Amino acid sequence: MDYLERLKQILLEWGLNHVTAMILSSVILIFAIIVISYLAYLITSKIILVIVRRLIYKSKNEYDNIIFKHKVFNYLIHLIPALIIYYTIPIALPIEKYYSVIQTLTYLYVIIAMLLLVNRFLSASNEILDIISEKKHLNISFKGYVQIVKIIVIIIAIILIIAIISNKEPTTIFAGFGAMTAILLLIFKDIILGFVASIQLSAYNMLKVGDRITMANRDVDGDVIDISLTTVKVKNLDTTISNIPTYALVTESFVNWQGMKIAGARRIARAINIDINSIKFCTQEMIDKFKKIHYLTDYINTKQNELQEWNLKNNIDNSITVNGKRMTNIGVFRIYIENYIADNLKIYHKIEKKNVIIDGYQIQRFHIPDKLKFIEHLQKNIDNQEHKEDFNIFLQEIEGQTYIKDVDKLLLIYEDKFVLENNIIYYLQKIKNISTKSDSEVKLERLEKIVEKEGLFYGDMTYLVRQLAQIGTNVPMQIYVFAATTRWTEYEKIQSDLFDHLFAIIPEFDLRVN
Repeated sequence: MDYLERLKQILLEWGLNHVTAMILSSVILIFAIIVISYLAYLITSKIILVIVRRLIYKSKNEYDNIIFKHKVFNYLIHLIPALIIYYTIPIALPIEKYYSVIQTLTYLYVIIAMLLLVNRFLSASNEILDIISEKKHLNISFKGYVQIVKIIVIIIAIILIIAIISNKEPTTIFAGFGAMTAILLLIFKDIILGFVASIQLSAYNMLKVGDRITMANRDVDGDVIDISLTTVKVKNLDTTISNIPTYALVTESFVNWQGMKIAGARRIARAINIDINSIKFCTQEMIDKFKKIHYLTDYINTKQNELQEWNLKNNIDNSITVNGKRMTNIGVFRIYIENYIADNLKIYHKIEKKNVIIDGYQIQRFHIPDKLKFIEHLQKNIDNQEHKEDFNIFLQEIEGQTYIKDVDKLLLIYEDKFVLENNIIYYLQKIKNISTKSDSEVKLERLEKIVEKEGLFYGDMTYLVRQLAQIGTNVPMQIYVFAATTRWTEYEKIQSDLFDHLFAIIPEFDLRVN
């Protein structure tokens, strides 16, 4: 239906001349198109968008909240008025050279609106992917990849805009960009290097947001708070922010402390300098005193009997001190430290290997000291009904003791209940918590080892007390142990409490510190 012609006929019937009726009818239709476009914008923004927002907030899906938060729908409604104008303007302006200008401008507006829409959607997608990565423990940062897609979208939009303005085919414009390859490579050098570096960092799991890193040559020591295409942002321990080129983390060396965080322990390696002139053999008075010390009672009794038997067997003349074997105050002090640490170890519920004889051969099998607890742990919150009653397929009875005969199958089926680390099987439990990420609450589930006994020091890592090489009149007594925490404040407190205690008791062993 030709609305322009009908409106012109009405105006002519009202007594207007032909030219005036033609112009006025076009103006009226243009005004009507503008009003309809504005009404469409109001309806979508004030009514439909509000309904969509309410539905999203009521929805249990957490990802649609993120899409709405990034205003993806706000940019989507900008397309509706533009499309109305694009397809209806020829009705008001019958001459092509007039309406084609407005259509071109509208087309450019649509391209820009689509560019902003896609950019917002990609930003929302990046946040969603980060949440999924955190839930699945993928340890992957998608920001660099999303930024590459954004750059490609922007380039495509620029090519389309140039093609429309110059009235040329987009392929022609794209061919022109091909001729400028060398210049483009120079301009986008950091982006290209950063993109390649981000792929390497992700592929080899070298770095992710939240890791603590140290780069001595760049004076960087802190937590990674952002990984982009060209820059890695690090918040240092003194709260300053360092920006490092992404490719520098591939071409230069850095220390990632994430292994310490995963292990749940941080090393203590400090020495106490004992004055060599205070080291001596233990007198009977000292031995009697040490027997009353809780951490030394068993050791002193056992060691004293052992030395007396050896000296008696070898006819040692005890009237001379240097003869035979005797305890020293520094040796007893070393044993005290070892026993003190052993009494404060954090122990996890675990299954360890034990030597067993099968068909005349000595082999190692994982020994289950308490079969009932093992079965109870398997039955707790079990999801796999197929194996609910058939736990014995993993077990083997040998001389009244229970062993695991198929470790691989056990770990495959019950991966949420057991984990194999350093040739030890640990019991696991699910921990649920809520994490806040980019103003969004994320429900997370993580697996943690079950603690059997709380303590200050990690029981499944090396701990020892040893003498280092003498320095002048100092004999360094090094305490090498792992604190059962990775938090800096807790670590320093555990270390300080340990050495506070040791410094306080050193005089009890007639030792001096230099």
